Amino acid sequence: MSAVLLLTLFALSRPARAGAAEAAAAQSLFDEGRQLLDAGKPALACPKLEESNRLAPAPGTQFHLARCYESIGRTASAWALFLEVAATARSAGKGAEEQAARDRAKKLAPTLAHLVVAVAPERQVDGLTITYDGKALRKGLWGNSFAVDPGEHHLVARAPEHTDWRKTVVVSPGRAATVVVPALRAIKTVPDPDPFPPPEHDRSSSGSSTRTLGYVTAGAGVVALGLGSYFGLRAFSKWDDRNQHCPEDRCDAAAVDLGNDASTAATISSISFGAGALLGGLAVYWIATAGDGQHAHRDRRKSFAVQPVVAPTGGGVAVSRSW
Repeated sequence: MSAVLLLTLFALSRPARAGAAEAAAAQSLFDEGRQLLDAGKPALACPKLEESNRLAPAPGTQFHLARCYESIGRTASAWALFLEVAATARSAGKGAEEQAARDRAKKLAPTLAHLVVAVAPERQVDGLTITYDGKALRKGLWGNSFAVDPGEHHLVARAPEHTDWRKTVVVSPGRAATVVVPALRAIKTVPDPDPFPPPEHDRSSSGSSTRTLGYVTAGAGVVALGLGSYFGLRAFSKWDDRNQHCPEDRCDAAAVDLGNDASTAATISSISFGAGALLGGLAVYWIATAGDGQHAHRDRRKSFAVQPVVAPTGGGVAVSRSW
């Protein structure tokens, strides 16, 4: 089919029916684009034909846009658009236009550049997406060859909680290039900080509370020691009174009562002294270990021990401290 006849067929294909304003703009852009293309100015013609096709898509506009793409070296775009025009013409029963578009696509096929984007199955993490020149690359094309315009192309692979991978590849006319997407590097996540940290005064109040408890316990220990002293002296006094009622080791009834009183007082004294010693030891421990909240880490380096002490003359507790 001659070039003149071919262009005549598609010259009669006007932009499809649209709104009045859009149709007028599409027709004007189509005419300007055709004139520029025929004048050998495809770089100026393509944008006008693209806009005309956007406003009112039509096989004629698409055919001349494909011619324009072919002229500026966008062979894959031209090839795909010629095939689209052929499919539309076939559906409309326009055999001549279909054949013309297929012939142009067939002529371009050997010059096409191809790209393969390979992604190994084990590297296909959840949510993985790949974009090709800013457009999503369907998963069905991963690992398969597809036609691209010659030149530079930009690939981006991304997935949630992973670092993006980027690659620029240059494909020559009639050649094929393969790009292997590596395993994306996982981003190390840091636990979120506690949204409700304890107030500063809460952190330091524990040491103050412990110290207060120590002072209260110390006071109770002093009271217990006082009781022990009182009943200890009372026991001695009662025992002396008892001895006065036992001349020559013969005791009367009053001596028995005084002896029982002395024994009871001695028991209370012993218990009070023991309790006082224990409370005193606890008080020393709590006061000594109470931190100020801001230097608790230094308190943890200290250790304390409270141990009972029994001696022939009495008893008590021993508190030891180490650093």
